[in-house]
Amino acid sequence: MDENITKLNTEIFTELAHVEQALRLKNRDAAQNGLEKIARFNNLLRQAENVAKIIEQSVAGDARESMPNPTARLGTLNGYARHKQPRPKPVCITIGTSRTEIRDWNDSLETVANWIIKQGRTIPTFPNFILPSEEGFASSAKTRRLSSGQFIELGDSKETLLKKARRLLDSCGFPHQTFEVTDANGTTQTF
Repeated sequence: MDENITKLNTEIFTELAHVEQALRLKNRDAAQNGLEKIARFNNLLRQAENVAKIIEQSVAGDARESMPNPTARLGTLNGYARHKQPRPKPVCITIGTSRTEIRDWNDSLETVANWIIKQGRTIPTFPNFILPSEEGFASSAKTRRLSSGQFIELGDSKETLLKKARRLLDSCGFPHQTFEVTDANGTTQTF
């Protein structure tokens, strides 16, 4: 099983080099084909890892502990981790002197929007982002009602949510106002 995982990992690295070369040569079709191959290889890699985990779990007692970890040698792909590491959840956001406990990254954007409203500012309407009602959002959109009665769309990645929070502050007259998010590990990031 380890050999198959190693071969797939090697194929991914090789194909990535081909994609990078295609991009340098501005060959969009070759780059797209390479990315599709990488996606297929990644899918096979996940399947092989799942099989390895099942095998590992089925081995009883001490033998299970002595079995090598099939994912230990995956390393990185162009400096990026091959597997998503669980990100620590945020626990609080601080804007100026206001500190609010939060449960997830969606709360950070909602908290920034409600802080702006609390400062007496009106948040403008942004298509597919902030609307006066839930109508106008995609049916799959994750929305919440703000303290102003407007609705905000929150179903984005951490990075996008934080960029939207920054955009809100800037567009509502707070371009120099920073906010800090502290995660469960105690790490504080300023935006």
